[in-house]
Amino acid sequence: MSRTLATNRVALKENYIVREGESLESFQTLGDWTLGGAAGTVSADTAHFTDGTQSITVTFVSGTSAFFDKTISQKVNGHKGMFLKIYVQSLTDLGSVALYIASVSNFSKFFSKTIQATALHEGYNYIPIAPSEWSNTGSESWANTMVRLRIRVNATTGTPSVSFCSLRTSQYNASKVLVTFDDSWDSQYSKAYAYMSTLGLKGTIYAIGSKLGTAGYCTLANLQEMYADGWDIGNHGSVNLTTLATQAEQEAEVLGEERYIKEFTRSCKHYAYPNGGYDDNAKNALEQIGYLSARTIIDRNQANYLDEKYLLTRYGIYNSTSVATAKSYIDSCIAQGASILLNFHIIVDATADVSTKVLTADFQALMDYILLKKRQGLVDVPTVSEWYNGLSV
Repeated sequence: MSRTLATNRVALKENYIVREGESLESFQTLGDWTLGGAAGTVSADTAHFTDGTQSITVTFVSGTSAFFDKTISQKVNGHKGMFLKIYVQSLTDLGSVALYIASVSNFSKFFSKTIQATALHEGYNYIPIAPSEWSNTGSESWANTMVRLRIRVNATTGTPSVSFCSLRTSQYNASKVLVTFDDSWDSQYSKAYAYMSTLGLKGTIYAIGSKLGTAGYCTLANLQEMYADGWDIGNHGSVNLTTLATQAEQEAEVLGEERYIKEFTRSCKHYAYPNGGYDDNAKNALEQIGYLSARTIIDRNQANYLDEKYLLTRYGIYNSTSVATAKSYIDSCIAQGASILLNFHIIVDATADVSTKVLTADFQALMDYILLKKRQGLVDVPTVSEWYNGLSV
């Protein structure tokens, strides 16, 4: 089981907080839940919870279709979204987590939402769900009073467990779109920064400090110019931390790369895991040396709660990502009242022949769309340090 660090949660300022609405379920009473289908268990988890004194842990066996139901009476018409809070003990053997809500006890019609394990991480997950993201079976309607709630954990193999902490409706302020770049490629200065500056947008570069000034990469002077213009420069590092044997080696690697960008004090303590590699030692190492956040390569909107500040999520934008798909990520973020970290690598004018290259025209079209949503008052576009500090821009 992964250890949850005591400092992993950070309270964001009012403009960033999703103001929780009505509690639909706090998962405080075991006896209210009824097993359906094949074998499975529910138990109280008094170690991992966000409301009250416990959560409810659901365990299922590979190949079963077991689920647990509870009778409720909730009117949720007009809600702007929901937040499901869960604690994932381990991703090993976990296929997905599913939630169902129905206005009839036999589930002849219902709303459902399935979250694949690939969109989760070990530890606390705060999952925003927009009204449009529920699947509708049997012409269910939010205008109806919901009378039945169902939770399911699907196993690939083994007996995975997930603790359900709370389900609430939500009210929220403007969503946040963070435009981020990995590795400090030179096109991030010559193309991304050059164009975003004409729109009044700022971004964040997670730089590989040891590569600065080498062929294909930004120079230190490039980063200094961007930083002076309000951009953030974070630490990307060059070595997958999970390949290092000890926490001490991980700390040395992170600090070794940091020394190249240490002058960027506003943001140099924000990290992006090389190749997305992290483990408990890596998270502990970052905490030990004073890092404020770390970003993974898990593709999911980031809730406006820092559930695990060393496990930020993002959406990678690649040569296979259409402009329409990238816009849909932003639309989903707006619908959820969440944040999204869009993540780019190399911007090219023509021939995006490797996955990390994105055409300049597509990049510019997406920046234009972000600016449109900003002018409509639907999103803010902060850098990572502004987002972390809860600043409104």
